[in-house]
Amino acid sequence: MDKLGDWLNSVPLFGIAGISFAVGTLYGKGLPCLEWETLIAGCLGLGGGAFALVAMKSQITANERAREAEINREETLNNDHYYAMIAESADHLRSFAVTTLRTIETDEWYNQSLIKGIKDILVGIPIPSPPLTVHADIRNTAYGMIFTQSKIASILTEVEKDMPTVIKTREANNNISVAPPPLLIEELLTMESFGIFIISEIDEITRSQDT
Repeated sequence: MDKLGDWLNSVPLFGIAGISFAVGTLYGKGLPCLEWETLIAGCLGLGGGAFALVAMKSQITANERAREAEINREETLNNDHYYAMIAESADHLRSFAVTTLRTIETDEWYNQSLIKGIKDILVGIPIPSPPLTVHADIRNTAYGMIFTQSKIASILTEVEKDMPTVIKTREANNNISVAPPPLLIEELLTMESFGIFIISEIDEITRSQDT
């Protein structure tokens, strides 16, 4: 496309050259019916207009490139800002997943206030929605974190809802231990993996920008 644009920009110059050649030929033939001053003035006017056209096209191209550079700069700044926010969220969610996995390994995990506290911490961690301009892997993982956060919160809500019935059953059976839902463990492990991946990817992007 750049070569085509350069060729189109040269068209007015070829036109001027052609007109100049025609004028020179006519002048050489010495045609008496022509007013050479008027003809030459017209040719010079055409030449000036052609040069103005070329200059205008060059200015438009320069403005477009400057605008594109500004858009790229703003995009980079916005992406960097998002990377900083999502990295912080990923670190919090990774820590949350690790801590919760350790907590539910103990027999004391089946406690209504504890479950409520865990859920409150989870939903209190913001996960910013990714813009389309960030790396695809980070964008997809961020959406995965949002979905997993919602899924873990739903599981914890179900645990809270079923807790009174389970406690009665537990008391009737000599306080047998209650195992955490396998799906909860699976989703917590997924969240931990998402957090590790996001942090690793952003560290790599930061290093590549510094070099």
